Parts: sequence; C-alpha cells; structure tokens
Amino acid sequence: MQIVGVDPDGSILAQPPTLNGPMKSYLVEGVGYDFIPRVLDRTVVDSWVKSNDVDSFYWTRRLIKEEGLLCGGSCGSVFKAGLDLAR
Repeated sequence: MQIVGVDPDGSILAQPPTLNGPMKSYLVEGVGYDFIPRVLDRTVVDSWVKSNDVDSFYWTRRLIKEEGLLCGGSCGSVFKAGLDLAR
C-alpha cells in the first residue's frame, strides 16, 4: 500500500518543499494550508501530488454527473491524482 498526499497548488504541505511553488489562493476547500498543522504527520506519506483548481472541479463535475456521487472539489483532486498515478 502507498499513501499519497494530494496538495493544491498554492499550499505548502507537500514534501520535498521543492514541489511547492509560491503560496497563492486556491478554490478547493478542505485541503492544503499556508502553515503546517501540528496534527499532520508527513512521515506517513509515501509521495505527494500537486493538484490545481481546474482539474479538481472538472473531475468533481464528472463524478457528480456520471457517477451520481455528491462530492466536492477535494474529491475531484484526489480522483484526478488517482487517475494519473494509475496510468
């Protein structure tokens, strides 16, 4: 099993820090921060994938329309990352 963290562009959670660009705002809610939460143990994450709002909301809309799943932008982020990793 692999633990993959999905972090939006503009957030600083991904490791190594070189994955993180400049801090900026993003629309996806529930993921990413501009600080490292004390409860986050990044040592358990095997790899990180950065996401963006356009892809996140595109896949969110498809999941809602085609699969009938009531989900938000963070689900779209994770789904897109899963697709990319599966390829």
